Amino acid sequence: MAICEECGQRTRVEGPQTVDELKAEIEHVETLMQSLATHRSGLRRRINSLAPISRLPPEILLLVFTHCLSPTTPGPLFLGAICARWRALAWGTPLLWSKLVLRVSRLHAPAQLRLLEAWLLRAGTLPLHIHILPWEDSDEATLASFRSLLEVLVSRAPYWGSIECDVLPPHCHDLLRVTAPGAIFAQLKRVVFRPPKGAISTFSEPPSLMFEGDRVPVLEDVDLVGYDFSSIRLPWKGLRVFRAQFLTVVEGVGVLRMCPGLERCVLENVYFPEGHGGTGTGMGQQLVHAGLEILDVTLVKGAATALLDAVSLPSLKELGLHYVGTESVPLLPVISLVSRSACVLTKLAVSRSVFGEEDLVRCLEALPGLVELSICVREVAHPWGHVGPEVEEEEGLSEGFLRRVVGGGRGHSCMLPGLRRFGYEGPVGCEMRVVLDVLEGRWREFGGGVRLEGARVASRGMLRMEEEDVDRVEKLGRDG
Repeated sequence: MAICEECGQRTRVEGPQTVDELKAEIEHVETLMQSLATHRSGLRRRINSLAPISRLPPEILLLVFTHCLSPTTPGPLFLGAICARWRALAWGTPLLWSKLVLRVSRLHAPAQLRLLEAWLLRAGTLPLHIHILPWEDSDEATLASFRSLLEVLVSRAPYWGSIECDVLPPHCHDLLRVTAPGAIFAQLKRVVFRPPKGAISTFSEPPSLMFEGDRVPVLEDVDLVGYDFSSIRLPWKGLRVFRAQFLTVVEGVGVLRMCPGLERCVLENVYFPEGHGGTGTGMGQQLVHAGLEILDVTLVKGAATALLDAVSLPSLKELGLHYVGTESVPLLPVISLVSRSACVLTKLAVSRSVFGEEDLVRCLEALPGLVELSICVREVAHPWGHVGPEVEEEEGLSEGFLRRVVGGGRGHSCMLPGLRRFGYEGPVGCEMRVVLDVLEGRWREFGGGVRLEGARVASRGMLRMEEEDVDRVEKLGRDG
């Protein structure tokens, strides 16, 4: 049976057919199928060309590409698989390849190496923003794959703009000591490194050799949580953002002293060494830091509030204060800091194991300019095994506190007239109806200040809500 070239139908052929003739017919069929597939592809391209998005100029289409790319969305490889036009546009646009999220896998390491080399070439000379994280658990095989990939990345060291590595194996530190002329991290502005899981911070040394000399001339943002602070060596004077953990009060003040240009500082697990005489920091006169705008501090014990007593921060706008211990630590150091600094605090976040309503009220009375307030009464583990906040049954978020601090409704004055966002997590000592009355009143018809734009109230206990309360919450969500 032969195939008609006009209609593609089978036609009967008289007489016997040899094997060679049958093979020739198969080749003819395959050629015809390829021709039809090519014709079908042309029809599909024609259909695609009639779509509105195909009529967009390349400049507009690139704007769409750049806005849709994020760590949670498909990258330029996905865009290049749509059609030939998109592929040519994506392949030839370095900006789409300047952000790299690399999930290291021991199973796919060889393929990742090949793809990484091509990716870096397509990024051209633009600053690279790199995020490296393990696909699987950080076992020895996965950590070994880190080194191979990091070797390729270091070859493009002059083009690093930022590097965030969720797991940096110690055996890779030597790769970051770039010594060749011109191979310094000339564009690197942000660094986030974490040691492998399970590593003890006091025994984890950061890759300090990377920061020596003039290897990082424009570095301004450093996050080295998980590493031994005493081993950190940085170009301190150029830093604008710094984050670390497990340091003493004296070391915390030292960070501010060494970084005159610091604008945001996050210090976790600050402690006051036991056996240190007195309650002072031992730093002499108070340190005045003129540029710091955001300070977030986690204190191990109440004595660590000496950090706040040792500084004056005239530009401070946002303060986060978190107590790790179970002791009741007053907020008087916050009042003293704000008064001494003559700063206008607009955002305050407090986390501790007690609610302390009167202590909170005294503190907030000294902060009339607050725009955002967040309070968390966290859970603590008790010696007898119970886990919960350090509050009595009648304590927690009360109607009196809400009306004094938030207000609610026309005719209700409050101490924070500029408050726009309010957050609370912990025990609630009043009915949900009351909470909704206050928050909705402040949002709808507050005449003594600005309207409340957002609120979040969460309780780990059983928070009783009537059906009408649920309906009100849903309606408020729909109303914005």
